[in-house]
Amino acid sequence: MAVDAACTAVEHPAMTFLKNLSLPVVLWIAALICALCPVNAWQLEWFMALIVVLFAWCYVMLSQGAATGWKMPRAPVLYLAGAFWLLVVCSAFWAEVKSIAFMGVCFFSILPLTFFIGVMTGRQDHFKILAKIAAVIFAVLSLWAIFQFFFLNAYFQGQARHPLADPSSLGALFSLALFCTLGWIVSDQSPRARKFAVVLASLLVCGIISTVARGPVFAFIPGIILFCLLLWPKVKEHRKALLCVVLAAVAFYGVTLTGVQKRYDLGQRLFGTVTLTGDISNNRVKIWSSTVDMIKDRPLLGTGIGTYHLYFPEYRRANDEGGTFMAHNDPLQFWAELGVLGPLLFYAFVFAAAMRNFAALKDKQMPMQDRVIVVSIFAALASMVTQSHVSFLHYNMSILLITGTLLSLWFLVTSRALKEPMREVVMPSNMSVNAARFLLLLPFLMCGWLSLSIMGGEYMANRARDSLFREDIVHFPHEINMASRISMGLNFRVYLFAVNVPVSILDYKKDAANEKEQKQLYDQTVGYMNTALGLNPRAATAYYYLGKVQSLVRPSVIPEGTISPEEFYKKALHIDPLHLGARLALYKIYKDQGKANAELLEFLQEGEQFYYTTDVVNEYYGALANLYLEEKNYGKMKEVLARLAEFKQRSDYSMIKQNTTIPQAIMGGSEIFEGP
Repeated sequence: MAVDAACTAVEHPAMTFLKNLSLPVVLWIAALICALCPVNAWQLEWFMALIVVLFAWCYVMLSQGAATGWKMPRAPVLYLAGAFWLLVVCSAFWAEVKSIAFMGVCFFSILPLTFFIGVMTGRQDHFKILAKIAAVIFAVLSLWAIFQFFFLNAYFQGQARHPLADPSSLGALFSLALFCTLGWIVSDQSPRARKFAVVLASLLVCGIISTVARGPVFAFIPGIILFCLLLWPKVKEHRKALLCVVLAAVAFYGVTLTGVQKRYDLGQRLFGTVTLTGDISNNRVKIWSSTVDMIKDRPLLGTGIGTYHLYFPEYRRANDEGGTFMAHNDPLQFWAELGVLGPLLFYAFVFAAAMRNFAALKDKQMPMQDRVIVVSIFAALASMVTQSHVSFLHYNMSILLITGTLLSLWFLVTSRALKEPMREVVMPSNMSVNAARFLLLLPFLMCGWLSLSIMGGEYMANRARDSLFREDIVHFPHEINMASRISMGLNFRVYLFAVNVPVSILDYKKDAANEKEQKQLYDQTVGYMNTALGLNPRAATAYYYLGKVQSLVRPSVIPEGTISPEEFYKKALHIDPLHLGARLALYKIYKDQGKANAELLEFLQEGEQFYYTTDVVNEYYGALANLYLEEKNYGKMKEVLARLAEFKQRSDYSMIKQNTTIPQAIMGGSEIFEGP
């Protein structure tokens, strides 16, 4: 017995840690791993897994209070957060493309779900164990970022970015963790714990430098000012530990200057931004101008959450070569997608959170540990909100998950200081616990079923697309049918892929098919495209096929009153100026109409400055170069041919990179990426 007691007294810390693990903790860590998307090629699969795991975490957390209920403080911050979330949900109902908007709702809900459920359940022991595991994960991510910078610089195009794909977002994620770690350093901890915190903070700073991203560095400034001002006595007390982090950052940056093969230098990029040298906005000004035009057309309700990328091509500037899927300014994108209430509620929430934060800090009796938690999280979120004005942090799964969790902890601690009145939220008194738990489960089951159906359809549509590119006529029809069934007919891409079957038959048989057979195939094509446009009126490719099919059948097959192929192609180009299929088809029509070379050249020049990723650009650049040759404009002809060569090199590079794994690159495979 004495031996057993002694063994219990000296139980290994690892055993204690394992005993403290609970199902909610395991689910949250699993959600974080899914949100990080370790394998970028499986982003859809990670998102599907994240929805399942996150909904499971939400249910487990809520079900623990099914018998006793939950407590919700009465606070403007909660009301504003709920109003913003409600606006996001409502936007899916008035969106033109409801399936994509619904997926946008699921995506954004990562933040409010973690926030509200963290507040309702109030499990602070949950946060402690999460912090320890997250610290290890962030240490590993920081080391991996450093490794990317030094040994995979060419592979990752000069900036550490994996697993988030975007360097600026990875830097923002490190910044969130860094502020929390700085709070850990100045809190009342054991010397051993503080040393670990100093090491972790140093790694996180080095990770941020490895991303070579300017946004996290500039956004860090307001956050660190708040941190130092509000915790000055603790900062002064632990200045030596904090100085170690600063010295580690300076030393690491110095190492990056010592001959390492790299494409970018953080110091030079920061200096260029401060001195306004070059395009410091990285094309953002053009993107923001296009977004403002988009807002002018739909200022009140917007286009629906998550649908920005469907509308941007129509408003894209002719001199905007790169384009974008995001506005690189979250409040601006909220206005474009949610209407005018989007940015108003966003800034109202930020203002209310700031007022709440400073009101809580006025409490002189607040324990120092609570004060450190409140200031550290508020500084981290202030930095994140600042950077979101030049990035798309509210459209990143891992940042939403971390932000929602930090917000819930911050809210609970400030609530203690403010001594807010609590509101009891309970299930009906005449309902059994099991019935209450089943009732809680229903919304997660319904939303999960619908979201997984849509994403499952996307997954099968992607497989069908790959089979189509491989000309695999055995698996393609089966995968298309499966995509349609799984998505319950809500996936417009299914019809865009399926139309290749009747169009290919018409193209292959040409005049060999009789009029009845042509009529059947024509009706099938038009039916597919009308269905696709019903699901997504922004599908430029649908208009392209409606025009193309008319050139493959006899005029007698086409119903009277049908608009001409030229009009269909113009509609496609209006929605998406980069649609080279429609542009080249119009070019051939104009050429057959006998238009002069100057007119043809003017038309093709409209798309000359854009950045293309499709092989159709070979034909486009060829036609453009030939027109310049006929006009004896040899300088412009050489420019176009240079663009063609650049595209081929970029295309070859992409193909090589996609087929070269990270281990191969580590062993020297990255050398093949270096070109003249």
